[in-house]
Amino acid sequence: MKKIITILCLIISYNAFCQEKDTVNLADESVKNEAKRIISDEITDKKSANWQDVIANYFQLALKNLGEKNQKFELKTTLFNLKAQADKDLWIDYNYEKEKFSRNFQIEAGLSLKENNKINVFTYGFGWSFDGRDRSMNVLVNKKSAIIFDNYRQDLTDAKEAYMYYIEKTEGENLTEEKMSIIREIEDNHKLNENKIKIIPLSEFPEDFRRFLSKKYENYAENFLKQNKADIEEIERKPYFFIGVNNSLNDQSKILDNYKIHAIYLQGIKTNNIKMEMDFRNSYKVFDSIATVAYKRKEFSSQLGLNISVMSKNEISFLELKPNFEFKRIFSGLMEDEKNNQFLANADVRLRVLKNLWVPLILKYDVNNGKFFGFLNISFNFKGVQNE
Repeated sequence: MKKIITILCLIISYNAFCQEKDTVNLADESVKNEAKRIISDEITDKKSANWQDVIANYFQLALKNLGEKNQKFELKTTLFNLKAQADKDLWIDYNYEKEKFSRNFQIEAGLSLKENNKINVFTYGFGWSFDGRDRSMNVLVNKKSAIIFDNYRQDLTDAKEAYMYYIEKTEGENLTEEKMSIIREIEDNHKLNENKIKIIPLSEFPEDFRRFLSKKYENYAENFLKQNKADIEEIERKPYFFIGVNNSLNDQSKILDNYKIHAIYLQGIKTNNIKMEMDFRNSYKVFDSIATVAYKRKEFSSQLGLNISVMSKNEISFLELKPNFEFKRIFSGLMEDEKNNQFLANADVRLRVLKNLWVPLILKYDVNNGKFFGFLNISFNFKGVQNE
């Protein structure tokens, strides 16, 4: 969080400088772009695994149904990430902002293996998300925390002007430069230290300078820290909607013989300490029936759950639990003794083993038949070429 706040302050201060001077320095733009990229990476690390499984941050490789007869390998990424491999300049802020559609357009491909590890099915698909949580840096710098930082900057600027005027009148020009250089040195030390919040503590200024600062000054750092966290949490609670289509091909099927249409809606829930989000999913699938090759199996599924970050450190999740209820309606292709309407009580458990490696365990309980199922998956998120 401190790193995000530090760089965010840097962005806001550069914005204020540019507004005052009515000019944009190319070196300043480079710093701003780099700062925004770092913030984007920092915030991406804090995304829930449940959210990352909907749409890939960069590239995601998933191994599904491990130990089962029908193991699957899936790779997904966004159109933006593919384009960025050829053009690293897309990571520059103004280019990145223009690529909203490609950043939210996902492409995926996968393989299913038989027991003898031979390829059985090839799958491909695409989807698009309406991301109310798209935290461009322009959104962050216009939040309430930015107003607090602007007030701090103005307070400090006014104090320096009043201090300089006072010294000139009482002690002469020679001491004016000497004392003002001390203030500039304090500011420079904070700019050079990335681990410090850019709001300078009152105690670091000379005593004769402090009386020119407002009474509100000593509260700026604490207020900014709290408000910035609240701003980010507010964005995390915004709605997220994804709709996608998948198609499966084997040596006997044709295009669109086997397909799946699915939609996902996530909505963050405000809590004091624990990250939670409502998860609502619906899908319609058409695929080869196990019972008979004469009919296609057609089924509709609807799931409603609550994803909970059970264990986290520095706002990064390490263990997530998503209890959910599922309703299935089988329209055709029923297996022997199978019912058209099915109710399941499920639980998705996701454990972060490494920074970019998650192990999801999906547990399903058939309420009608008293049967229990379990599926073990692995998902690995990795980056391609970025504008370092």
